[in-house]
Amino acid sequence: MWNHYHLYLCVFCLGVIWFLGGCAENPKNEARVFVLPEEMTVSDTLEMTGVIRAGKMLEIRPNLAGQMLEILVYEKDFVQKGQVLFQILPQEFVIVSDSLNQILQKAKNQLSVIKKTSEQVKNQWLEAKKSTPTKASDLGNLYQAKAQELQKARFEVVQLEDNLRILEENSTPIEITAPTSGVIQKIYVTENERFSKPDSVSSKLEPSNLPKVWAEIQDVQQFVFEAKTENVNSEVNLKINWLSKGDSAKILLSFEKESYWGTIEQIISLSEKSKGYQVQIQFAPTTPNSKTRVGMTANTQIPIRPQTTLFLPMTCVERIGETTQIYIKSSDNQLEKRLVELGIQQGNQVEIRKGITKQTQVLHPYQTTNNLN
Repeated sequence: MWNHYHLYLCVFCLGVIWFLGGCAENPKNEARVFVLPEEMTVSDTLEMTGVIRAGKMLEIRPNLAGQMLEILVYEKDFVQKGQVLFQILPQEFVIVSDSLNQILQKAKNQLSVIKKTSEQVKNQWLEAKKSTPTKASDLGNLYQAKAQELQKARFEVVQLEDNLRILEENSTPIEITAPTSGVIQKIYVTENERFSKPDSVSSKLEPSNLPKVWAEIQDVQQFVFEAKTENVNSEVNLKINWLSKGDSAKILLSFEKESYWGTIEQIISLSEKSKGYQVQIQFAPTTPNSKTRVGMTANTQIPIRPQTTLFLPMTCVERIGETTQIYIKSSDNQLEKRLVELGIQQGNQVEIRKGITKQTQVLHPYQTTNNLN
C-alpha cells in the first residue's frame, strides 16, 4: 500500500511539472511584441596608431630654353624654400654666345694658319740670306707682310675674346629656386647641358612634350600619417565607414608639445581577407624647427561628424555564422525573416546600417504581451 502511494505521488508531481512547463512555454493569450527602430545621433572619435610617411615628391620642371650654367646643390642636400638650386643662361644669350664662339673659333683657326705660314717664310728668308741675297730680299718683304697679317689676326682674336667676356659678364642668369623646404632626392641635369622648350603646338601633354625634370625634392613641410586597421576590432572599421576624404584629423606626436591638424587624403579598402582599411592623413607641422621625421610612430584622433542612424535592442538580432538577421512583421501580420547589416554598438543597442526603415516593426523575442502592438 505504501509503495503504491509513493508511485501515485511521483506521477502526480511529474504531471504538475509538465503542466507548469507547458504553461511557461505557451502561456495562454500570449502575443508577440514588436518594436520600432530608434533614431539615435552618434558623435564619436576614432583613435588609431600609425606611422609618419613621406609627403609629396615635388618635381622641378622649368619650362625654359637655355644652357645650364651652374648646379648649386647636391643630392640629399636639405634646402630651404626659395634657395637657389640652378642657374641657367637664357636662350637669347646662348644664341649670341654661340655666334661669337663660332666667329672666334674661325679667327683662331685663321691665326694658326697665318702663324704657321709666317714661320715658314721666316725660315726660308733666313736660309736665303746665307746664299741668295736677291731672293732673300723678296722673302724678307713677304715675311714682313706675314708678320703684319699675323699681328692683325691676333688683334682680331683678342677683340673677339673681349667681346665674349663682356657678354658673359653682362648676362643675367635665370635662377631656379626651391618651391618648398625639403631634401633633394635626385638631380637629372648636368652643367652646360642645353634645354629647349617642348613643342607648344602639340595638343596633348605627352611625356615627350613636357619640359624635362631637373630634380626631385622631398617636401618636408608636408607629411602623411598612415594607419591600417587589418585584423582589429570590427567596430573600428565601422567607424571608418563614417569618414570621408577631406575630414579633419588631429595628429599626436609624443615628443611634441603641440598636436597638428591635418585632412584625410585617402581611405583605401584592403584585401577581402583582412576586411580592413588604410587611412592616410596629410598634415604640416606648425611648430618652428619641428622634429617630425619619416618613420616615426604617431597617434590620430579623428572626430566623427554626428550621424543619425537606426538602432535596435541587441536581443532583436539573431546571428547565424557570419550573417545577422531579424524577424519583422509583414503587411499581413506574419513573421518575415530579414537580413541586416550591423554597425556600432552603444550599450545594449546596436546600429542597423542596412535592412530596415523607421517604420519597420521588429520582433522582440524576449518580451510578450496580451496585445499585438
